[in-house]
Parts: sequence; C-alpha cells; structure tokens
Amino acid sequence: MSSLRLKDLSLGPRAWLRRAQTEISGVSLEMKPGEIVALTGQIQPAARHLAALLSGQNAPLGGRAEFDGVDLGRARRTNWRRLRWRIAIWRGAAEAPFSPRLPAMAGLTEQIDTLLPRLDPRLRDAQILSALQRAGLDPDLALRQISSLTSLERVEMSLARALVTVPEVLLAIDPIAGLDPLDRARTLNRLRALAGEGVGIMFLTEDIQAAAQIALRMGVLHAGRMVEYGMAEDIALMPRHPYTQLLLNTSADPLGGNWRHPRRPGPLPSAEPVILRPLRDPPPKLEDTPHETPPAMESDLENTGASGPET
Repeated sequence: MSSLRLKDLSLGPRAWLRRAQTEISGVSLEMKPGEIVALTGQIQPAARHLAALLSGQNAPLGGRAEFDGVDLGRARRTNWRRLRWRIAIWRGAAEAPFSPRLPAMAGLTEQIDTLLPRLDPRLRDAQILSALQRAGLDPDLALRQISSLTSLERVEMSLARALVTVPEVLLAIDPIAGLDPLDRARTLNRLRALAGEGVGIMFLTEDIQAAAQIALRMGVLHAGRMVEYGMAEDIALMPRHPYTQLLLNTSADPLGGNWRHPRRPGPLPSAEPVILRPLRDPPPKLEDTPHETPPAMESDLENTGASGPET
C-alpha cells in the first residue's frame, strides 16, 4: 500500500496547451492507506480534473502529484500500465458508466479486462464476485440491466466496478448525491468499511457534514482554491475561513435536525427510533376518583326522608 501526495497542485483543462487555464490551485494533501481525506465545498471543477489526473488523461499545470514514488505529471505510459489498476474512480448513480441495454456484469467484465487484460479468467471471476460482495450487493443483481436497479443499487454497482481490480486508492466523487437519508448513511458506512480494509479514499462531496463525519482530514474548496485544510474535527468545530463557517451554518443533519457534533462514535445510524414518553402527571383513572354527592342533592334527600311518603 502506498500513499498519495498532492503538493500545491494546480489543475486545468488540456495542460499541454500553451494558454491552459487554471481552474484549481493550491491543493495540498496527503492520504495514507486506510485513511479518508475529504474535499468539500465547490468540488465540481476539482472532481473533473482530479479524475483526469488519476486516470492518466491530464497532467497538472503546477505543483506535484505523487503516488508510490511516481510523479503522476511525468509518468510514462509504461508507468501508467502498472498504476492505473491500483487507482479507481467511483462516481455517483447519475454518472454510473454502464450500458443501459446490457447486464451490469458486462460493465464489470469490461473494466477488469481493460485494466488487467492478462488476468486468469478464474481469478477474474473471483475478483468480480468479491467486488460485488464488498459493495454490499447480491451477485444476482449483476445479471440485471442497470436501469432496473434502484438508485442505491446503481451507486453500489458503480462501486463494485471500481473495486474489481482491488485498488489501493479510491477517488469517490459525491456518491451520496441524490440518495435519501438512510441510503446516504449506508453509503458512508461502506466508505468506512473500505478504509478499514486499508483502501485510501479521497472523498469529494458538497455535504460538509458528511465529510466531517467520516474523514480524518478535510479540505474546503472555494472559487478554485483550497481555503482551509486540516483535521476534519478541528475544522468542523473551529472553522477559520468565512466560507467554511457559511457551509457549517447552513448544513443540515442527514437524518433531520441542525448541526450536531461531527465525530459520532461507531457507524452511522440507519434510522433514529422515535420514543413515545408518557405524560408527567397522567390523569387519574375513573375508579380511583371518589364519588361525591353534591350538597344540594343531599339536602333534598334529607327533607324527603323527614316528611315521609304521601298517603
């Protein structure tokens, strides 16, 4: 397992052009095996350019990106053949790279055959089955078309596609976008489980609370720059930059309510039980209430008894 280091990284489209435009700058972070490092805020340009960088499709405009001692900006094609299967990209359900007419298994097989063409077929099938299980899916779902799956199943099938090569680094591009609160919690727990297996995860999300809940370190992107970076808990409790403060003040809890402490122990809850509590002073029962005769009725009875019955 190797670490990923970004130092004062600048990214933009088509870095080989003379007048390349910088869209992201000042990105510095380090991600070791088994760690989750989150980037939050205005992540869309960063997600696009980081995916291109980590897949060998573009080089940085400035700074340095290093993985396993190799400068990704200067890596040759032979280096990328040894690195590409060790770095995976996981996109959300809206960008799941599957053909709508073919079973999902076709997308899984295509991914592993492209990145590991010399892999033994028996080992290939074993890795596909393992990827489906690690993603939390029933293997039979891979025989269905991607359009027939639920939103969560499409997200998890996209994760299985990223895991078929058993990568060491996972770039997760907002996989919780568009999911309901319970599915979001399950997806975040899945990220935690993968980190527990030793996978280094760079988690990009617009939800700063989700980033603070599961990440060890966190960076905040605003207007193309990283305006804040540090321990996720420290940033969540003591934000320094005004944009970070704005994100935290407007953040809502995924399961309802306002901002709460970001470092919840243990896995995220799948649901919060509703407890019905009795009233402090319950009303007395009918049989416990003593029967009292009104005073006026008592006087009438006494007068009736004194005069006796009429003849």
